[in-house]
Amino acid sequence: MNASRTSFAIVLLTMTVAGCGREEIVESRPAFRVRLLTTETVEEMWRAQGEIVLEGLRVEFGAEATRVSVKDSESRRAALRAFGEEEIDLVFCVGSAFGREVLTVAQHYPRTAFVLSPGTVTASNVAVLDFQPFGAAYIGGVVAATEGGNRVGIVIGDGDSWLDVMTSGFEEGFRSRFPSGKTYQASDSQAIAPWPEDAVSVAMYATDLLDAEIMHAVQSSGLKIIGVGQSSIREYPEVVIAAVSVDLPEAVARITRDVLDGTFRGRSYTFDLGSGVVDLIISPELQASWTDDELMRIDEARAAVNAGLVELEHMGF
Repeated sequence: MNASRTSFAIVLLTMTVAGCGREEIVESRPAFRVRLLTTETVEEMWRAQGEIVLEGLRVEFGAEATRVSVKDSESRRAALRAFGEEEIDLVFCVGSAFGREVLTVAQHYPRTAFVLSPGTVTASNVAVLDFQPFGAAYIGGVVAATEGGNRVGIVIGDGDSWLDVMTSGFEEGFRSRFPSGKTYQASDSQAIAPWPEDAVSVAMYATDLLDAEIMHAVQSSGLKIIGVGQSSIREYPEVVIAAVSVDLPEAVARITRDVLDGTFRGRSYTFDLGSGVVDLIISPELQASWTDDELMRIDEARAAVNAGLVELEHMGF
């Protein structure tokens, strides 16, 4: 990465053309350019926060940041090659269809930094953006046990493998309070209906995209939900009492800073509960209803996760 990336402004240069006495305005290209390249399989958090991410890059870094959507392998490869040839500084490749295509193209364009989300493969100029929700979901399990007692539900919605990590963390957090407690699982609205008969009052809804039918069943059954995304608390304030949330703009900003200061390397940028990027957001109404002992229990669980005292076996450690 060269030192020119430390300059963010678009510079206008006024030049006198010799022999004709006229002035010519020459506009330099933006010093820093970012592309958000997405496929049709883009995760919901990128759909919801994509434009916020781009605006954040423009405001904080003065970047020329735009989004480009692609539909098939041919358009993906063409876009990747074009970005490399233009020496775009940073490209976020979002969607499950990239992977090896990025590695193949990136080796020819070392001046461009590529970031995969999701992904597993890296190279000198290819990194992976990885969110680990285990710790935040573990706190969610403690919240569910505190609020709902020794029986909880888990609703499995649509999404990638990170939802498996989330449900595992939730169950382990719940069992830290009730080792012999009972869990009920469902994947559709019909399966939720019998739960209230078994005194289930709190459930985790692990999904990348809220399903209106399931949410209607949740509301009808009187369940309280540990959801995903801070927006779910705003959309369903009477139902969603807490949510695992990812601060996507902050994660992108941290990677961008590495590119700008020349420290970007091909690696996994992993964000967990202790990173300040992944967190469990608890509704203010719920917190206001808790006793000091209940609030302390949540704080202790968070401290235990961040101190490494919770066995994170589902993260591959």
